[in-house]
Amino acid sequence: MCPIQTLFRYASDTAMTPTIVLTLDHDISVVVPDSLDLITCYVLQEQEDWFEDEIKFVRKLLQPGQRAIDIGANYGLFTLSMAKSLGPHGHVWAFEPASSTAALLAQSIAHNRYDHITLDRRALSDHEGTAQLSLKETLIKSPRCGEIVLRG
Repeated sequence: MCPIQTLFRYASDTAMTPTIVLTLDHDISVVVPDSLDLITCYVLQEQEDWFEDEIKFVRKLLQPGQRAIDIGANYGLFTLSMAKSLGPHGHVWAFEPASSTAALLAQSIAHNRYDHITLDRRALSDHEGTAQLSLKETLIKSPRCGEIVLRG
């Protein structure tokens, strides 16, 4: 069983959301909501790592000193794995526009002491413009799901 540390963070001015720090394979710590209702949190607690083969591929492909980009970084499983593989002389740019998810990723970056990750809280697109990311009330249990509303 992976070590778990319970933390709390402010989700808004009035509520506190419990979080946990999971230590995954390869000695990577990730901060996630303390909820088994979320698939990512459930899988990480049950399997102690991410189950998709792509993460194993990324860990083997990247070499120390290289640079990488994670678009839609979510809780940072790929971001943190890339940073571990690249070492302190490499660099990862992580893009995550959802504010609560990005806040957890920022905590994970600090917890791992990864100074070679730049967290950018903006979304990326194939064209210039302004957008608003809004999560519907029914989608709150699945932070990967969101709706992009374009203005003007």
